[in-house]
Amino acid sequence: MSENKKNLAMKEVRQLEKELTVFVKQELKKRKYKMRDRTIFFTKEDVFICCNFLISVQKKLEYVIGVKNNDYDNIHWDIINMPDNKNEPESLKAVGAFSAPLIEIARENKEFSGDYELEAKEMLDNIDRIINNFIQKHNVDDYIIASDWYKGKGLVYFSPDLKALAYLHKGQIEEAKNFAKEMLARQNRGSTVNEGKGFYEWLLEKY
Repeated sequence: MSENKKNLAMKEVRQLEKELTVFVKQELKKRKYKMRDRTIFFTKEDVFICCNFLISVQKKLEYVIGVKNNDYDNIHWDIINMPDNKNEPESLKAVGAFSAPLIEIARENKEFSGDYELEAKEMLDNIDRIINNFIQKHNVDDYIIASDWYKGKGLVYFSPDLKALAYLHKGQIEEAKNFAKEMLARQNRGSTVNEGKGFYEWLLEKY
C-alpha cells in the first residue's frame, strides 16, 4: 500500500472511530460507565475495568479488556511517592502514565459491520458478559498471586508489579518484600520509575 493510500485509509478509520464513539457514549450513559481517549472504564465489586477499542485499517473492531483491584493505584502511588495522584480524576487509573498495570482478560477482533448503534451495544454487552464471568470466578488478588507466568508457568501474562500489589492488598507485607527482592535480583526494577528509583526499590524503602 502506497503512503497516500495508507494515509487515506487511516483517515477513513479515524472517521469510523469518531462516529462509533458517538454511539458508544450513548451506551455508556445507560450503564453509567465513563470513557477517555477511546478507553472505557468503570468499577464493579471493587474491580477496576478498562477497555480500549479501535477500528483497524482492515475494518475490524478490536478491543482489549483489562482489570485490576480498585485499590491498587492508591497503593502504587503511595509506594512511588506520588500520593497526590489519589486526588486526580478516576480516568488517571485508566490512562495515566503512572497508573498501576492491568491484567488482560480478553481480546476481541471482529469484522466491523458499519452499524454503529449495533456494534456499540454488542461491544458493551460483551464487555459486561466477560467482566461478570471473571468476577464470579475469580478474586483479583488470588488470581494474580496464583500465577507464576514469569517463571514459565501459566498462560496469563501481566506485569509482575501486580503480584507485589496483590500481596500488599492482602496485608502480606513480607511476601511483597521478598517478591520485590526477587525481581531486583532478576534486574527488574519495576514498570515505573520516579525520582530515579524503580517500583521495587521504592517498595523496599517504604516497607
